[in-house]
Amino acid sequence: MNVPKRVLTLLTITLAIGANNANISNADTVSANLVGQGRWETAIKISSDGWKSASEAVIVNESSIPDALSATPFAQAKNAPILLTQNNKLDSRTKSELKRLGVKKVYLIGGSAVLSQDVEKQIKAEGITTDRVSGSDRYETSLELAKRLDNTKRISEIAVVNGDKGLADAVSVGAPAAQNNMPVILAHPTEGTKVANNFIKSKSIKKSYVIGGEAVVSKSIENSLPNAKRIGGATRNDTNAKVVEEFYKSSSLKNVYVAKDGMKNRDQLIDALSVGVLAAKNESPVIIVGSKLADSQRNLLKTKSVEKITQVGGNGNEAAFDELKKNQIASTKEVKTVKELKDAVSNAKANDVIDFKPTSTIDEKFTIETNSAITVKLNGKFTKTITIDMPNGDVINNATVEDIIIEDVKNGTFVNNGTISAMTVKDANGCKIENGKDGKIINVEIVKGAKNVDFKNKGTVDKIDNDSSSTDIDNKGKIEKVTGDREPSISGTKPYKNTSGSSSSSSGGGGGSSSSSTKSYTLTFDVDGGSAVSKNTVKSGEKITLPTAPTKTESVFEGWYTDKACTIKFDASKGITSNTTIYAKWTAQAEAEKVKAATEEVNGLFTDESKKALKSEVNEEKIAGAEVLVNGLKNGEVKNNLIKEIGAARNLLKAQGEEKAEAEKVKAATEEVNGLFT
Repeated sequence: MNVPKRVLTLLTITLAIGANNANISNADTVSANLVGQGRWETAIKISSDGWKSASEAVIVNESSIPDALSATPFAQAKNAPILLTQNNKLDSRTKSELKRLGVKKVYLIGGSAVLSQDVEKQIKAEGITTDRVSGSDRYETSLELAKRLDNTKRISEIAVVNGDKGLADAVSVGAPAAQNNMPVILAHPTEGTKVANNFIKSKSIKKSYVIGGEAVVSKSIENSLPNAKRIGGATRNDTNAKVVEEFYKSSSLKNVYVAKDGMKNRDQLIDALSVGVLAAKNESPVIIVGSKLADSQRNLLKTKSVEKITQVGGNGNEAAFDELKKNQIASTKEVKTVKELKDAVSNAKANDVIDFKPTSTIDEKFTIETNSAITVKLNGKFTKTITIDMPNGDVINNATVEDIIIEDVKNGTFVNNGTISAMTVKDANGCKIENGKDGKIINVEIVKGAKNVDFKNKGTVDKIDNDSSSTDIDNKGKIEKVTGDREPSISGTKPYKNTSGSSSSSSGGGGGSSSSSTKSYTLTFDVDGGSAVSKNTVKSGEKITLPTAPTKTESVFEGWYTDKACTIKFDASKGITSNTTIYAKWTAQAEAEKVKAATEEVNGLFTDESKKALKSEVNEEKIAGAEVLVNGLKNGEVKNNLIKEIGAARNLLKAQGEEKAEAEKVKAATEEVNGLFT
């Protein structure tokens, strides 16, 4: 039986409780502590936990957090731990850690007022070279760190935080910024990103994340940034929850690092800063807390199954750490009625398993709906529709079910080990469905709106009716028939009969292995920062119907191209003969306005009547072809041949517009225009 990982990890102890005779099983949560006697020792414990050795390290002043806020992505790029010291001397414990790691080079973050020349001399005395990264103030320092990061690996995204009031926001975004090679730019409360504007403009920034509410980073600053997206809440803890929600989409997390939020003293944020690089290495978030979890953090973490919880630093985060551990303890509850099921789902914590074992046939339809990262097991017999809306959960069906509707299991898996008469897949967020070796499904309908459906079969399926453009089937069992408007991608054993799309094939024997007559390939769309476009499965060489054009802030979509440089336009009429990626080309809004004006100028030369008359004589796309003509516009300059082209078009219209124009005259004018177009 194929069971999700979080279920297999449960260590069960059965207890009998309550009037409904529920069975409860508990599992211990894995937890750890990175807590030193002071902030220096905490940083050393973090370093020891993450690095057996390191050729480079980053050192910051433990009492000058603003200068160090932007250091996390740079340190991650160098695979360097962040260590602490005082401003005027090298801490002896930090010196010992540098020796243990075998560090050859240290990056000092901040000017000599933050880390003095004496600190630098003491480091050099240990045979370690130094490299100071600093500016005239915290804003210049953040810019220098961004430049260094870009020199190490080209950046395409940035995070912007308030350099005065947004210190907590900076440590919240530090780990995901480091994980995604994204510099943290500090914005001045009144001057915004003025210091970094030239740098930002010089890069092809696909996304600017504005961290914090409008009271922290103004709307005008947001509007000045390329392709901006705000991530902010009412408090620093709410913003922290939204950052985790944005950058950690999976329902499973390897680790959660719990550090103080700096509400009592902003210097307490140093623990969250120190652990940011380690969190990035482990692709795990940092949760900043007060005396307890905020409601937003508590609700978010219910949707996550966490393998490990780590306390970073002490003296203020213990209660929140203990609460998170408690909320991650898995329990298994057995229920017998639909009402008991709904109550159990409503009260479930992350990792909980709800085992539905009715004592008789269930003759009512119901919906299992929750955002929590839980597992629901279905047993028995159900004669009405069951709707699954569990974007972060798993469902294991061992029952006989008349009808199942999959609304949303995007981060989970629906596993069938029983018998299902009808399954309808509507999930527009992507879903995984596994039919186990003992599973049987009579009919599967995958609707047009379903996206990225991953269907694995080891059992028996009588029929799959597929209308989705992004269905992948891995068949290691038996599928009798595949029908529908769109042909899915099929690997493994081919279905006995495949009439999906316009294909028609038969293996000639039950569960045969012959391939369909026309091979299908996947067309992937690289939108370069634009709105998402789902991949498409198309038959070899078949004309492709392209999807609705994507959108992008302050940009105009120019079409699909076969190369990343966008020099060769994709010809959908020729189809594809292998798995292919095509690329969106964008024009900045300002240039697009010029194009629009030129388009209107050219189109104004043609009346609907004249266009109609010309259709049989001249390629209408060329005559009405403002898109071709306006290619002459670059940076507000008009090429000479553009004027010539417009003049030629006028001549043709004049010739065509004469009621009794001679055919030769029309033909000559037509050739004049056509000769100008390649």
